Amino acid sequence: MSTAIVLLFLLSGMLMFATIISLYATVVTSKSKNVPAWVWCLGAACLLVAFAAVVLMN
Repeated sequence: MSTAIVLLFLLSGMLMFATIISLYATVVTSKSKNVPAWVWCLGAACLLVAFAAVVLMN
């Protein structure tokens, strides 16, 4: 695996961690149970980076 692929997987992991933390901060601790749009975008970015890393790996 090249360095770029490893860095993409690390970035994907960091984005997943940030998504989980932001879901907790916005949904669990607030009275409103709506998920903000920026949390959805953060999760989508995580999936996109992970997909790019898997595609580049093959």
